[in-house]
Amino acid sequence: MAASTGRADDLRMAMSLSKRWISGFAFVFLSALLVVTASERVYWYVGGVSLDSILGIAIFYMIPTLAGLWALGSGPSIRLHQVVLAGAIFGFVVEGVLTAVVYEDGVLPIMAALFVGWHGLLSVVAFWYLTRRWLLARRRRSLVIGSAAVGLLWGIWSIVYTLPEASEGFEAGFTTMDPGGFAIYALVVGLAFAAAHYLIGYVWPKQFQPGKWGSRGIVMLLAAYAATAVLPAVPWAPIKFAILVGGSLWLLRRSREAGPEEPSAIAALQGHVRLRDVVLLLVMPVVSATAYSVVWSMELSTAAVEAIFTTVSLLTVLAGLSAFGWAARCSLRRPAGSRHAQASSSQRAIST
Repeated sequence: MAASTGRADDLRMAMSLSKRWISGFAFVFLSALLVVTASERVYWYVGGVSLDSILGIAIFYMIPTLAGLWALGSGPSIRLHQVVLAGAIFGFVVEGVLTAVVYEDGVLPIMAALFVGWHGLLSVVAFWYLTRRWLLARRRRSLVIGSAAVGLLWGIWSIVYTLPEASEGFEAGFTTMDPGGFAIYALVVGLAFAAAHYLIGYVWPKQFQPGKWGSRGIVMLLAAYAATAVLPAVPWAPIKFAILVGGSLWLLRRSREAGPEEPSAIAALQGHVRLRDVVLLLVMPVVSATAYSVVWSMELSTAAVEAIFTTVSLLTVLAGLSAFGWAARCSLRRPAGSRHAQASSSQRAIST
């Protein structure tokens, strides 16, 4: 009888563990799908609308997404500047582990700033964090305005792929999308984005703290991938990568030591969202398709389209530099409330 009870307990434990693993995998995958819609599908429409262009690359992006979630969930307290730093780590892993693009400017931080602006601010801060936060708080006005703003940027930016040189370096068969094709593409990407935000609430964990062995596993996974994808082309890559990621992690740790303890971003964003609110996210592809159609009809010259590319790229670099600088200052500044609390604690300890 005791043996039968023991086997039943073992079975229940195994089922519970399997459920947590499946739920954790789904959470990381859906998070990756959310950031992919910005990092890849909003960035370019190369590959068109296909299962591989959205879902397949989301699996590939689970590696940097896991690193970003680990940075967010590894300690208490959640502030916007901490999400910016976690987004920076995500961007550095995407372009410094999956590819070697972040090393193309040598010791300069220009490419790093570009990816903080694009991968960090757009993908992690806007598409993952702020959208989730506004959905949970039912801030419908913010959702509509934010979706429209991103849609406008998306539609204008995508016109750069009408340039003749845009197809260089891509696979054979790349063609510039006309407004009708782009509208279908934008709608499919928007539906994937909205569906991921609706579904992720069902697998959102109470916490995401891999622990010592989990952290070591993440580091080993990144190192193993970089050893084959980056090191053969850029042997000195670990030096720059260590400075970028190590500095961001130090600022995150410093921020949590200086600030008040609060739930992590993972715990703070747990919950289900309403379908009627998620539908508002489709404003983004509608505005995007409209903007693309308007700019397409203007028949801009090559010089004008190149000016759009240069302007958006420079603004992204400036946004990345400004955001990272702001996040660093916030992390290094000890809040007055924290000093007061520390002083009060010290006085109580002395009196005791």
